[in-house]
Amino acid sequence: MTHCVYHPTQQAIRSCDHCDQSYCTACSDESPLRTSHVADYSCFVCGGSLFTLQAAADVEPFWRRLGAIYQYPLSKASVAVILITALLSALFSNFGLLGLFPSIAMSLYCFACLRETATGDMRAPSVEASFEGSLTPVFSVLGVMFVATLATVKIFATFGTGFGILATFFFTVTLPAAILVLAIEEKFLPAIDPSRLLSVVLATGSSYFVMLLFLVMMLSSVGILSSWVWSEEPGKFEFFVQSVISNYYNIVAFHIMGYLVFQNRYRLGFNNMAVVTNDELRSDTDWLNAKLEVLVKAGEYSAAITVAKQQVANGRALEWQWARCFKLMCTGTSFKELKAFAPKYFDRLFSLEQYETIADSYVELKKRIRDYRIDDNERCIAIARALFEVGRYVYVVEMLQQFHTRTAPNELINESLTLLAKSYRKIPGKEKNAQLFQKIFEMRNSAT
Repeated sequence: MTHCVYHPTQQAIRSCDHCDQSYCTACSDESPLRTSHVADYSCFVCGGSLFTLQAAADVEPFWRRLGAIYQYPLSKASVAVILITALLSALFSNFGLLGLFPSIAMSLYCFACLRETATGDMRAPSVEASFEGSLTPVFSVLGVMFVATLATVKIFATFGTGFGILATFFFTVTLPAAILVLAIEEKFLPAIDPSRLLSVVLATGSSYFVMLLFLVMMLSSVGILSSWVWSEEPGKFEFFVQSVISNYYNIVAFHIMGYLVFQNRYRLGFNNMAVVTNDELRSDTDWLNAKLEVLVKAGEYSAAITVAKQQVANGRALEWQWARCFKLMCTGTSFKELKAFAPKYFDRLFSLEQYETIADSYVELKKRIRDYRIDDNERCIAIARALFEVGRYVYVVEMLQQFHTRTAPNELINESLTLLAKSYRKIPGKEKNAQLFQKIFEMRNSAT
């Protein structure tokens, strides 16, 4: 079993060929699926598509869930499509080409069922699916049958009956494979390519022939059930009932074909198809946290800083998210962003009364930027006060040594001199310095 590179105790579900890494679900970027549920998961690091590692054995074979399969067309949407198209077929049965429109609508719905099932969505599509989507797969099926017929006739004429029978058998057996290729790829040429069709059959193995068996059984069922309601002079009602039966089994058949793709999608070349429900899509906050975690563990600090800045730009960012952004900026080699971010971070900490964190963060900042200077007078004194409270006397001295030369309010200068004198007294051997600043304080105040 492959494990996630960033969560070693978790099974890897997907991998990135570009990064040559495997990821669990938490480390996979589902953002492309917010706009299209048949899109690929992407890599947080490089942005490329992820390849699914999940084994086909993890998917229950369709023949073990026949109850659910035969109930699939019984959803409200499917029943509505079945009844409406059957009714229209009966009404238009004597109107020539007009009678094809219900069949086209039903075919569109069946292809939608196949595609949805192939992505792992076991819910029947909405009624709108009968009027949406490309008509290419629908008419391409007729094209495939036409090409197969021409090829078979040519083989009979050129190579004789034996090869002709083999060709007939091959094209009959691979017709469902052609439908699968048309539904998923929506390309005509692969659907008439014998090597592509054979690869589908070989990739699905025995499951394909089990599917064929069920399709033959359903075709027989349609014929038997239709014969019960058919008469020598069929009326509208007979057409309606026959269409209901045919439509029901068509949906079941396409659902089974879609499930075969879902069961074997990793071997069919349809491996990146996935379905994510709205409940499974992470919130923006959770998604950013996951992306940031992956980028940090991957050592992509520049990208991580960009994401962290997006988080704190949100007024609802938490203290630990601000702290993480600050620490990430401290890990870089260029501290231009850190200089710009630090004042905002300190103000945020002051609003939360996190004085110890303020002192620790300032010390961390000075380790990264030796010549860092706080220009805002009030912020400077406030940070010095926090440093003094946690015993960082050396940093207080360094920060306030020249503060009395600034253009600042007297009360701030007086406080700076007081903090300096107190800090020097806490540092061994610095009593004279303490006395000096105490004297400066007294001189300034006696003059006023």
